[in-house]
Amino acid sequence: MSLEINLIDDSPLTTIKKDSSSRKIRFSCITQSTPMTADEILKLMENSSEELIKSDSKEEIYKNISDRRCRSDGLMNWTSYGDKCIGCQILYRLSRTSTLKNRELEISIGKYRGKKIKIFRVPGFREEYRRNKILETINNKINKGDENFFTVDNKYINYVFISSVYNYIFKDAGFYNQYLWNYGCGDKLIILKKIIPIRSVRILSQNPYFSGVRSPVENEKVEIIKEKTCFQIILQLLYICTTLRKYNFCHSEPVIKFISYMEKTNTFQLGDRDFTTPFILVLENCCSSSISFEGKRYCKFNSGKFYYQGLPVEKIDVFISPTQNFTREEYKSKEYNKARCHYYLIGNRLQGFINYMESGIPIFADSFQIICFFVSYLLDPIFYSGFSNSEIGMTIWRGLWRGEDYNLLMSDMRQLRDKKRNSTEDIRSIVRKYYIRIDALDYLVHYFTKQKENC
Repeated sequence: MSLEINLIDDSPLTTIKKDSSSRKIRFSCITQSTPMTADEILKLMENSSEELIKSDSKEEIYKNISDRRCRSDGLMNWTSYGDKCIGCQILYRLSRTSTLKNRELEISIGKYRGKKIKIFRVPGFREEYRRNKILETINNKINKGDENFFTVDNKYINYVFISSVYNYIFKDAGFYNQYLWNYGCGDKLIILKKIIPIRSVRILSQNPYFSGVRSPVENEKVEIIKEKTCFQIILQLLYICTTLRKYNFCHSEPVIKFISYMEKTNTFQLGDRDFTTPFILVLENCCSSSISFEGKRYCKFNSGKFYYQGLPVEKIDVFISPTQNFTREEYKSKEYNKARCHYYLIGNRLQGFINYMESGIPIFADSFQIICFFVSYLLDPIFYSGFSNSEIGMTIWRGLWRGEDYNLLMSDMRQLRDKKRNSTEDIRSIVRKYYIRIDALDYLVHYFTKQKENC
């Protein structure tokens, strides 16, 4: 006897329909018994940046959950579940452990199982941004700007807010930084950051897909990265800097130690072209970063004596772009005039330049940041080994500098690269000595987006 299956529309057996409506939960409404999955908690953490940005008063950053009575100290100390603050209870739900080792939390359930989060405990959590009219006056004299400046003493508060704005800006572009969430626990501010394993070009080059060495055995002995991977790094960095230019973003420490990489495909548009890369460049903010948002400028307060010192550069001059050559007869032509570029020399005014930048006043922010990042990358031996193989790439790099400065610049960089030095101070010591193109960012975008072979 064969089994016959018929479709019966009026079957008395019904399936309980799952309520698919999304629950709108906020951290401020959570109690110790609120039912939440690990995935819901992480989604809420990711959305906390947008919630802060859309709040009525962005200067009062801490409308987030906090409890001065908690002694769990971000799961550093053992306490019962009921004695933990809501923030520590949320961390416990993710990890199912009462104490953490090495301040790392490993998610134990949900689709993000196995992912790790770094826990930072820093001083204070009830400070607010306050208006700073001194910086407004200085900015008006230098940049002719009319923004309202808001500063905060606690650098970690500034880190949280700038990171939140950053994530909000790039939420639809696939780029983000490591910041995830924060809350107040006892007398500490607990900051959560995503742990991204690929923290350097060296680690990235160990993946055969990005390595310039064909044999995995040989790759263990020779560390080199593909030219194409180098171009993909630069293109993503240019996209980030171009987007943040609208907000007068100042990183304050533009070096590659703040950059990591995630192996995930991403698509973005730069210039008039779409680019797809097999990894995402993750740029981390520093505590003294600053940004303009909705007519206000947010930055860390500079506690030193700060006053108007004029434009903090030694010289501003006009030179011919190194990418073009002219005869004497062509000096008065329209093409010659178009090839002229404005350059500035920081020289001995470096400290004043840094004071302005770290106080949130954007001085040549576009060119200075991308130049520092580019120099920092070329000081990395592995990146340089791949990028220097590209004749086109090195030609574009050479076009950033005056012809008479280029050989001296490369000699200085070679000495630092041989000594494996690539700190913020090392980058600044090089950049201040040479003329910098004011249009460096536009120049790089123009020429890198034209390349098709390595992009």
